[in-house]
Amino acid sequence: MDVQFPKGKQSVTYLAPAYDAGTETNDEAYANVPGPACRGEALSYYDEGEGFVTIHNGVHGIGELNPSIYDWRNPVAKIIVTRVYK
Repeated sequence: MDVQFPKGKQSVTYLAPAYDAGTETNDEAYANVPGPACRGEALSYYDEGEGFVTIHNGVHGIGELNPSIYDWRNPVAKIIVTRVYK
């Protein structure tokens, strides 16, 4: 991403995507989705995951997760940088 800082009294806006840490298999099984929603286990000894970080591609309904409840579309955050002093 090419980061630019605002000039004068302008603002710069960035849209940030969700990332997949690559630490668990993307099979959408509750046991492999870490966090409070599914209570899955991250960084488990039996699951190597992909092993690299990528932009997350969402939930597609291939496992136990229901896309109508758990899916999202990127971007997931809006970052606004505003210069406040000279």
